[in-house]
Amino acid sequence: MRWTEDRELVLRSASLKEVEGAASTEIARLTVSMTRDGQAPGAEDVLALGMLQHVAGIGNSSLLQLEGPLWFRGYSTWTDIEGDAPMTALLRKYKVRRFVTGHTPQPGGRITARFGGRLHLIDTGMLGWRFYPGGRASALEIAGDRVTPIYDE
Repeated sequence: MRWTEDRELVLRSASLKEVEGAASTEIARLTVSMTRDGQAPGAEDVLALGMLQHVAGIGNSSLLQLEGPLWFRGYSTWTDIEGDAPMTALLRKYKVRRFVTGHTPQPGGRITARFGGRLHLIDTGMLGWRFYPGGRASALEIAGDRVTPIYDE
């Protein structure tokens, strides 16, 4: 994305959708230019196309989809039996030891560890207010294998 900003294809304040559109437009421009010249693309053009293709498709990433691993609310509602196999598969797919996610306020405003500590649900309703009575400010400290919830009490 920085590459598109540096070449003034988008403003620094551009939305993800605008950056994707600019990347797609630049891919088309480079492709037409390389095809028209009839020459093998230079190293800089090949590098640019590779970067732009990643940016142009970023909105399709499962990480940004409503049912993707960062927004999915099932982590909070799955039973231990329902969640064990999917959690194992997700951790393997993303090559990580644990997931930390928010987006689903936890009862009592406490961080919830699930699936043997492989998942930590950290939405503690920290803004309080009427939607999250009992919410509290919190953080999750991760130091090596040690995971510690911290609360402002």
